[in-house]
Amino acid sequence: MAFFTHFFKHYTFLTATILLTQFSAESFSQSSCANIDFEMGDLSGWTGKTGTCCPINTPNSGIVNGRHTIMSGPGLDPNTCDSVPVVYPGGGNYSARLGNSSTGRQAERLTYTFLVSPSSSLFIYRYAVVLQDPNHSQPEQPRFEIKVLDASGNLIDPVCGLYSVVASASIPGFRSCGTVRYKNWTTVGIDLSAFQGQSISIEFSTGDCSQGAHYGYAYLEASCSPLQITGSFCSNSSIPAVLTAPEGFSYLWSTGDTTRTVALHNPTPGSVYSVTITSVTGCSATLSTQLYATVVNANFNVTSYCQQNVTFADASTYINEAINEWYWDFGDGQTSTDRYPVHSYAAAGPHQVTLITSTPSGCKDTISNIVDVIENPKAEFALTNVCIGTPLSISNTSSIVTSSISTYNWNDGNGNTSSDLLPTFVYQDTGTYRIELIVTAANGCTDSNYQYTKVNRIDAAFNFQDDCVGIPTVFNDNSNAYGTNIVSWYWQMGEGTTDTVQSPVYTYPVNGSYHVTLDVLSDKGCVSQFADDVTIYPKPYTYFSYGADTTFCDGDVVAFSDHSIIQTGSIISRSWAFGDGIGSSTDAYPTYTYPDSGTYTISLSTISDHGCISSMDKNIYVYDYPQARFSAESLHGCMPLATAFTDSSSSLDPGGASWNWSFGDGSFSDEQHPTHVYNSPGVYDVELTVSNYLSCFGTQSKKELITVLTRPVSDFVMDPEQTTIFMPDINFSERSQLSKNWYWDFGDNSTYEGPSTMHRYYEPGRYTVMLVSENENGCTDTISKIALINPEFSVFAPNAFSPNGDGKNDFFEISGQGIESVDLVILNRWGEEIFVTKSFEEHWDGSYRNSSIEAQNDVYVWKAKVLDIYGDTHTLSGKVTLIK
Repeated sequence: MAFFTHFFKHYTFLTATILLTQFSAESFSQSSCANIDFEMGDLSGWTGKTGTCCPINTPNSGIVNGRHTIMSGPGLDPNTCDSVPVVYPGGGNYSARLGNSSTGRQAERLTYTFLVSPSSSLFIYRYAVVLQDPNHSQPEQPRFEIKVLDASGNLIDPVCGLYSVVASASIPGFRSCGTVRYKNWTTVGIDLSAFQGQSISIEFSTGDCSQGAHYGYAYLEASCSPLQITGSFCSNSSIPAVLTAPEGFSYLWSTGDTTRTVALHNPTPGSVYSVTITSVTGCSATLSTQLYATVVNANFNVTSYCQQNVTFADASTYINEAINEWYWDFGDGQTSTDRYPVHSYAAAGPHQVTLITSTPSGCKDTISNIVDVIENPKAEFALTNVCIGTPLSISNTSSIVTSSISTYNWNDGNGNTSSDLLPTFVYQDTGTYRIELIVTAANGCTDSNYQYTKVNRIDAAFNFQDDCVGIPTVFNDNSNAYGTNIVSWYWQMGEGTTDTVQSPVYTYPVNGSYHVTLDVLSDKGCVSQFADDVTIYPKPYTYFSYGADTTFCDGDVVAFSDHSIIQTGSIISRSWAFGDGIGSSTDAYPTYTYPDSGTYTISLSTISDHGCISSMDKNIYVYDYPQARFSAESLHGCMPLATAFTDSSSSLDPGGASWNWSFGDGSFSDEQHPTHVYNSPGVYDVELTVSNYLSCFGTQSKKELITVLTRPVSDFVMDPEQTTIFMPDINFSERSQLSKNWYWDFGDNSTYEGPSTMHRYYEPGRYTVMLVSENENGCTDTISKIALINPEFSVFAPNAFSPNGDGKNDFFEISGQGIESVDLVILNRWGEEIFVTKSFEEHWDGSYRNSSIEAQNDVYVWKAKVLDIYGDTHTLSGKVTLIK
């Protein structure tokens, strides 16, 4: 059901303002209802509020994202089983969603306020409603409401100004998707013509249920336009006149039709037609229009008939509706939609030209005329690029067939003109010039043409540096072709040699003066020549010597002598480099001391008064004095101390090196890496002297390098040294010399620290006893001795056993101490042997002769021969009871 007033949980208000002023029909537009259709992609012009429901209460002002939402794109609402588009179909790119599918007693409102004018007296809105139906009482249900309010906030009409719907399964026009009741997009129009000049507000509101668990929301789209009938009627057409009423109403025409658009066949001009429009709320209004025919008369004029510029002018007339389209067919396959076209024909002669004119409602008229097109002359010429100072070459090929050319007008683009058939133009500056020709035929038609010519220039030039003989002289081409390309260079070097590269490098073998010329040619045919003289100077002859020897040791002083000369001119400076990256001199007779060995390349450079440089290199060989270096592995330890010495001396020739070691205890060695044993305590100095095959030597001494410490002497006594397992205690007492600490190892994983102790052994055996004694220097000595624990002989035999597999007393066996072997026999009460073994490891398990037959419970006799570890045999016997 539809209700006009109810309680709401969640409302949103949208307000638009429209200004009503006087406009002509042509000026009616939606500009007075800016963004009422949301096509700005936002909610500009709308005001929003939020609150709770029900009843609707929206005290909070402001647009809230997610509750006042702009929708776009092709999506469908999922709560309507994908039946409702989120944007109004057939409308613009945007719609607004008021509310959402969230719950919690929310209410939203969107309001648009505008001043009603002739251009906005028809307000059209479109909506789609989505209401969840919780089956509450009507005041608690989700809802959607529309109000049209005047400037005072009152309904403009209690019927026309209010539309309200509450969720229910029986709402007319609604469909169901589960518990959701929805209405797809619906268009509603409101006649506001009675409120022109007044401010009107449109409010849209949605609300959730008052219990907080069910939602209600809507999609909106709106527009405003003039409230009028539109129509079209052509006087010379069989097409019926068409009248269209405003959108969003139900209709009843004076013709009886009930559609928005009606067609009138053969209407009488001046007739009046009316339509009664009724809104969804039941409000009605009647519109009328008087029908007049549109008359169109097509016509045109031609103001110029020359072939290349035939000028057409529209001269058509109309009644009632202005012409807005022109279609020209020029009779040569070409067309135009301009009102005043200028057309160029490929061929002269008569052409049928047709003009069709049309009005916005489709009224048309056509006219065709023959136009006789006059031939144009053809201005044609050819020219080539030119160099500065040479005449421009022009070939004039202008022509006309049906007439003759009467005049030529030339302009060379440089301020000069000519009326000659073939003019002569000469340019003195480079650049690009526009050459224009205008020809006029005897029939009065003209044609023009132009071409560009580039005036080219080339200037040969080069530079160089006067240089020294034997040094390559670089000739740098500095020629300027002013934007063109140089295609050839021809050089003459002044002594019969030529070259064709752009910038040659030439080495003159003899000093002197040479006249060099350069000829250049551009790709435009321009040429130029340049010449200059180059002077080639002689170099010094550089030579030097040093000492009588060629081999030196580092630290020796080497004397050098400069003997350089020059053919002409003078040597003004010299520079020595002694090859080590450090030493240098400008003296004629320098000396130098090399601090390091090596092969050095000595270089002497001499410079003439013209900057010519010559140099000479020689090698000198400098050898190192040996640098004695050594290290020792063991510098501090107990006697005897074995120390390995490692030679790390440098600057030794492996083929001629020698070593002399002094160990400080009166011992010497000539090995390179000796090992020396110090047998006496003390502190010792060590010295190494090394020499090479040049008898250069070096020595390194290290004071108090080796320290040898006194070692103790370990000894101990055992009491007794040998015993049996029945008396396993042995007393141990140290007898060491120079010792302070004692560490015992008794050979049975037992240890002890101290001078003396008693130790007990728990198993017979041979034990290695070790004593480590330590003195106050931390030096140690170790001694080992054997402690012997002998076993005692004893025999044990059980008097009963129970071989039942329980892991207890399951066997009969002979055991004891000091046993070497056992021969065992088991006899039953009849003297029958039921078990025999000669293995100490084999036991009787209660079976009969080691078979699967079990012996019966009884008392059995055993006899055994036991060999002890001392080689004595013992014959023993007894009884044993078998119990199962």
